[in-house]
Amino acid sequence: MHYFMLDQESLDNITRNPNLTLDIPKSGYNFRATNYVASKIAEQTEGCSFLDTTQYYILAAKDCDKADDLVLDACMSEKLITGEIGITPTENNFLALNCIMNITAQTLSLKDVSQRQMVVPLTIYSEDKEAHGVALCFDSHKDRNHINIMILEQHALRDGGKLDYSKEIDLTLAHLQKIFETQGMSVSTYQNDKPICREKGVCGIVSAEVCKRLLQAENPMKTAQLGTIKISREKVNELHHANFLNYQKDNPVQNMPIRDNNYSR
Repeated sequence: MHYFMLDQESLDNITRNPNLTLDIPKSGYNFRATNYVASKIAEQTEGCSFLDTTQYYILAAKDCDKADDLVLDACMSEKLITGEIGITPTENNFLALNCIMNITAQTLSLKDVSQRQMVVPLTIYSEDKEAHGVALCFDSHKDRNHINIMILEQHALRDGGKLDYSKEIDLTLAHLQKIFETQGMSVSTYQNDKPICREKGVCGIVSAEVCKRLLQAENPMKTAQLGTIKISREKVNELHHANFLNYQKDNPVQNMPIRDNNYSR
């Protein structure tokens, strides 16, 4: 059994080329675009490794041992950022996240392993809402017997509407708390109650930037709780432009500066 349990149609969709076009894609960043941005964050962060969740052994191969080895190798650095991982909390579907957490919950608790911090650009799926990107962060920097787990979400609404993801976040934090408690660790959790960005359709850009700031923070929980992470529309445009230029530079032959007019979510 592979990590993501994808059929061929889903596999083809998830491995499409990054949609890092000149304009911010109206459909949001696709899976490989998020992975690409995460890989650049790893390059810009000292002591950080990157776990590419588009790797064949994680997406589709039936060799779980190979996939586990890839995760374990990534956990040997002090910090780790993964590519995109999708969950459906209201259906208790944490399959791909669980497979990775089965290893990282152990490495984050071990005193003889360098790993201290980990961030995940997490995509929440729901039956009645749009897929939505959030930033998930784990920090055991100061005490290997304790883990801080935080999820920062762009809108931070609590009105029960289409942009209220608090129920899904509560379910996810409770699920992760149980995983770490089985490792004998005490757990503190946090989700923000103030918005990070007022714009719509840019959650992939926002969540990746929040992952970066938490990953590079000396004290991620304090940074999260202070509520000082704010991202304006101008900053969103700046971040996307940098992502676009980086991708063009890294892939000069296959890419052209096209515009994206495809509305899908």
